[in-house]
Amino acid sequence: MSVPSILRCPVCSADLARVEKAYRCINNHSFDIARQGYINLLLSSQRPSKAPGDSAEMIADRRAFLDAGFYAPLRARIVEQLAQWQSTLDHHQQILDLGCGEGYYTVAFAEALYRNVVGLDISKPALAVAARRSDKVTWCVGNSRALPLHDKYFDTVLNIFCRPHWREIARVLRDDGVLLFVGPGANHLRELREVLYENVTTHESETFDDAAANGFEQTQTETLELPLVLQQPEIMQLARMTPHYWRATAERRAHLEQLETLSVHAEFMLREWRKR
Repeated sequence: MSVPSILRCPVCSADLARVEKAYRCINNHSFDIARQGYINLLLSSQRPSKAPGDSAEMIADRRAFLDAGFYAPLRARIVEQLAQWQSTLDHHQQILDLGCGEGYYTVAFAEALYRNVVGLDISKPALAVAARRSDKVTWCVGNSRALPLHDKYFDTVLNIFCRPHWREIARVLRDDGVLLFVGPGANHLRELREVLYENVTTHESETFDDAAANGFEQTQTETLELPLVLQQPEIMQLARMTPHYWRATAERRAHLEQLETLSVHAEFMLREWRKR
């Protein structure tokens, strides 16, 4: 748990410093470090539900699927982007991974760049898994609508399959910083959705009106496509880590469980944003 000056108190916004097994501010607000190694900076008033974020079951499916390497080319491409941006800086890149989940991508960033990486998610079960992956990352439970992080600290913010809150991202990102937003392409997992839904359409293009309103300009767009051939249990792991499975009828879920093989295309949109 390094670089405590990154963190600010979610109650009063003062600096948080590590004191033994907790982080404490000058106003004596204290936040314990969990035995797994993460810091819980989520106030009870900031929780949208009793147990917000992904459940332990969803995290287990996502971890199994990602650790099998199916999305490794996406992770490698993001690491490559980070290395390119690092080459333009005269200091170590400060990286924030918003909605980091169980840490599959975050750990790769820390291993490639060695330091100054923060992973934040609202799910305690996700951070419990993530913190076991690496002690090179500062892991925080927090709300992306009210980040417990200081203004203009980060060179790079990553938002991978997570809803962005543009005002907070703009606040913590340096004026010359970059945001990498990764989301689904138009036909992401179409074959899976065809099994789960009666009618399937392409993913709608996002308008990003809030991005422009908060001073962001899109500077680069890239599409990455991955053809995948899945067997069981990988088919169900992939399905259960998406919202599509949980929206489908019981009959269609049962049909998916009976499939022995499924060929599916993953399609990712990587969008680079910078402050105007």
